Amino acid sequence: MDMEKVQSHEEKLTDQMVSGLQEMDVKVLNKGPSIVSIVPDSISSHEAAEILDRRGIKVRAGQHCVHPWFKDKEFDGTLRASLHLYN
Repeated sequence: MDMEKVQSHEEKLTDQMVSGLQEMDVKVLNKGPSIVSIVPDSISSHEAAEILDRRGIKVRAGQHCVHPWFKDKEFDGTLRASLHLYN
């Protein structure tokens, strides 16, 4: 497998996802070549994850092993979508 092609594809998917999220009621907190962290504006990250799960979209919700960082934030956690080859 050509990992350069995989990386290029992941970057395109990430850009496409971030572009689509701009039309929604969310804040993109962080993005990498294959991971996007999202903060929903009107519901908790766990509620958003449940709604997405019912539609067949798998994301992780929570504080993702950085609990101290979230202590002073206005939100309970993030949604993290991974766009890597194995997901």
